[in-house]
Amino acid sequence: MPEIKPRPGGVLHLVSTIFRRLGLFVIALGVLRYGVAALQANMPHETVATVESAYAGRNTCVAQEFTVFKILNAPRLKGMSKEEIEAAYERQCEGANSVGGNITLVLTWTDHNMGEHKTYALVSPATGEKLIQRGRLQRDAARIRYTSTAKDAAVVLMEEIESSQREAARIMMAGAVVTLLGTMGGALLSWRRKAATP
Repeated sequence: MPEIKPRPGGVLHLVSTIFRRLGLFVIALGVLRYGVAALQANMPHETVATVESAYAGRNTCVAQEFTVFKILNAPRLKGMSKEEIEAAYERQCEGANSVGGNITLVLTWTDHNMGEHKTYALVSPATGEKLIQRGRLQRDAARIRYTSTAKDAAVVLMEEIESSQREAARIMMAGAVVTLLGTMGGALLSWRRKAATP
């Protein structure tokens, strides 16, 4: 039985193929995320909502500043001493730069038909950080877009849309880099095979 010899450059071929396909998949994810953000940005109505309050869940930490942690966790920290709050901060946040989980904003707004609404909106930690500073809301209003006046209609902050678009662009750039590495690997393999051909 003849001995089967490994194909020259087989590992490089496999790695470059995986990189190309993975990169294209990541690009597709970025395009999908950007498309969702674009749809949100084109919702038919825009208005300004008042941010009544903001809070985080029990296991959520937005801890760029201690005062931000206090305002976002105010409901569960009520009645605790300063030392207890500091201990909770150190235990939950594990350092001053840790972030995690979504932030809930309580929004009140008036629609285009002059109807009044109160909406709970989840936003990412990055957006929550932008809206809160030094233990208070940085601004008491935020631009939102919405589809209709129905009670369960989607309401999205413009800051969240812009953040999603930036993140989608970063995802696509990362995918493009991985795809480029895979393509370069394939080109190198092709060049080596041509060079090895007598």
